[in-house]
Amino acid sequence: MASRGARRLTIAGIVLAILVVLLVVADRVGAYVAERVAAGRIQTAEDLRNRPSVDVAGFPFLTQLAAGEFDQITVRASDVPVGTSGHRATLTSLVTVLHHVNTSGGFHRVHARTLTATGSTTLSQVADATGLPLHYAGHGRVAAQRSVTVLGRTLDATVSARPVVRDGALVFTDPRIDGGGSLLGEVSQQLLSPFDVSVSLAGLPFDLRADSVAVTGSTVTITLTGVDVTLTD
Repeated sequence: MASRGARRLTIAGIVLAILVVLLVVADRVGAYVAERVAAGRIQTAEDLRNRPSVDVAGFPFLTQLAAGEFDQITVRASDVPVGTSGHRATLTSLVTVLHHVNTSGGFHRVHARTLTATGSTTLSQVADATGLPLHYAGHGRVAAQRSVTVLGRTLDATVSARPVVRDGALVFTDPRIDGGGSLLGEVSQQLLSPFDVSVSLAGLPFDLRADSVAVTGSTVTITLTGVDVTLTD
């Protein structure tokens, strides 16, 4: 009798394990399908060039789907254009995390209470947008070689500045001149004037707002946030 009871417990344990595995598989398959559907609808809603990848955090997924409530959804997009026609750049990568998300209609409507994002581009992209031959100068600064002619003499100098975000645009602050020589005082304004340019960061997906920028080597990283955003396809 004892061996028969033990056998029944073993069978019950095996059946339970199989059911658990099936439920986990069903949950992961459901998450995969929903993420694919959400990616397509987000691409349409935000007019993205490429289909983004979508990752829904948390387990189990199906209970979150039934409630239409998710703690966090991460959207990874590539080749995202920003700016105006005059000074346009492309974010090679934009990773956006939607927090406290409500969905309805099979992701036809997505509302996020808050969003945090990181956009990445290259310094060469910024150089193209500004028309300046920029290179990294260290310590978060960028620089360009400048040449002006005064009284028949040619002055070559390196002009550097620090990129910052101000009023929704990438601008350059704290300009400095190196190698100006004795003519520095006469031509400083001419040397510094190219850094008066700005690059608009308008047109970002998810109504994101740029908060700060950091330059390290050839990479430009922009930190962004959003509040109370609703997406509909």
